[in-house]
Amino acid sequence: MAIQNLRSAVANKRPVASSMSDGQIAVNTNATSTGVFFKDASGNLIKAGPASVGTSAPNSSPAGSSGNSIGEIWLDTTGGNYVVKVWDGSAWQASGIASGTAINASTLDVTGDATIADKIIHSGDTNTAIRFPAVDTFAIETDGTERIRVTSTGALAIEGASNYGTSGQVLTSNANDAPTWQDAGGGITTSVISSSTTAVKDYLYVFTANLTLTLPASPSSGDSLKISNLSGVATCVLQRNGSNIMAVSDNLTLDNQYASFELIYTDTTRGWVIVGSN
Repeated sequence: MAIQNLRSAVANKRPVASSMSDGQIAVNTNATSTGVFFKDASGNLIKAGPASVGTSAPNSSPAGSSGNSIGEIWLDTTGGNYVVKVWDGSAWQASGIASGTAINASTLDVTGDATIADKIIHSGDTNTAIRFPAVDTFAIETDGTERIRVTSTGALAIEGASNYGTSGQVLTSNANDAPTWQDAGGGITTSVISSSTTAVKDYLYVFTANLTLTLPASPSSGDSLKISNLSGVATCVLQRNGSNIMAVSDNLTLDNQYASFELIYTDTTRGWVIVGSN
């Protein structure tokens, strides 16, 4: 003869612990709320299994005994996420982290790999991120602009996803601004001028007419520029622009119509000094 336990096929119907004998088992066979129950030594109803799966907490609409048992398990699928929760006697406690759930912790220790779809975003600063925009590629963004990109081949892009420079170019610092790709060769750029202009460091200025070259404002120690006077006149002027020239607070007139030399800024006392004049 088959032995039958207390049983019910009514959804969400749980037995009443006080009506059960010690060691007696009760079973709910409804497909939406299947469960095996017994009474513990303290007279509490315990659900032995299985875990409930769904968006609503187990026994949230009881047809029999209300409440949940300590240690009862629920796989919460709310919003398409899957979070294992355990009843601790007063509330459902999540034992996992759902996708899209914020972690309220000062540190996050991951002993294995951490997988993300695209980016890591700075809290409160959503336009600054570390991104993975393509396979075997990562990028760094600040202020909504991609600043650095490294590809699967090790190619380096600066200030844009495709700004890799050209073969042989080098990165040049622009102080507090983003670096730029420039042609190698000492960083000197030649400028042939026939009218007055303001100088920029690391330039070679070739004079072809009578003019005034205004030296850079607020130079730093070590800044340099070169002059080649091919104007054919002895009246071209270097305007000091607030800095001394050879420790003198005067502009410099090039009285040699074929003068070629380098200017290097040293300090506020000596200012620009002339090197290698002819």
